[in-house]
Amino acid sequence: MRRGERLVGQGVQTIQSNGVTVGTQATTNFSTGPGLLSLTSDTGSAIDVLWALDTAVNQTQPGEQSGAALWCDSNSASGTAYACSMTPTAGAYTTGMTLHWRPDVTATGGPTTLNIDTLGATPVKLADGTSDPTPSDIVAGRLCDIWFDGVEFRLAPTTAAAVGAVSDTRVNGILYRSAPAWGRPRPRTKMSGPFFCQDTANTAGAYACNLTPAIGGVRQRDHLLV
Repeated sequence: MRRGERLVGQGVQTIQSNGVTVGTQATTNFSTGPGLLSLTSDTGSAIDVLWALDTAVNQTQPGEQSGAALWCDSNSASGTAYACSMTPTAGAYTTGMTLHWRPDVTATGGPTTLNIDTLGATPVKLADGTSDPTPSDIVAGRLCDIWFDGVEFRLAPTTAAAVGAVSDTRVNGILYRSAPAWGRPRPRTKMSGPFFCQDTANTAGAYACNLTPAIGGVRQRDHLLV
């Protein structure tokens, strides 16, 4: 035997990764990074290595479909100081986090807080980040989409009125383009322009309306505001 040669069967292996040699050692160690699991077993004739996702860290399609990762169900019995818990337990409030929250009690109105997984009571505001929610904004059993802006939780707007849309029938300051009416404020009934169709039949179950301009026919996926 010449110098530099190794005996076959001594257990020394050359380890490669994607064709690139990592090293030559007698021991091969399998380890995983965050979000992965390594399951190894000795079958008697071979060593089996199984890689799998750690579902405690990684979202899966069934998990996404169930909505469980973002679900937070209240059990506080309070209309001003809510509390809820998540699965798995939330570790911190982070800017931009979004949750599906179900309150157990209708809001009293006024200053309101939410404490998630005992991380601390945090103000809950409307979408503008300033206004306190009213009893009509937080209703027992109704799903509320909320997000954390770094300081407080904000309720996602559920209607156009929640973000300052027109709520009266008089002339407003929003411009509407309609031939000679270009650049003029319009009533809210004309805010949707070509999609708005006012009923003229005044008969329950038999409605009629006219569009401006008139349409030539009804097609799949057409939608109107009646």
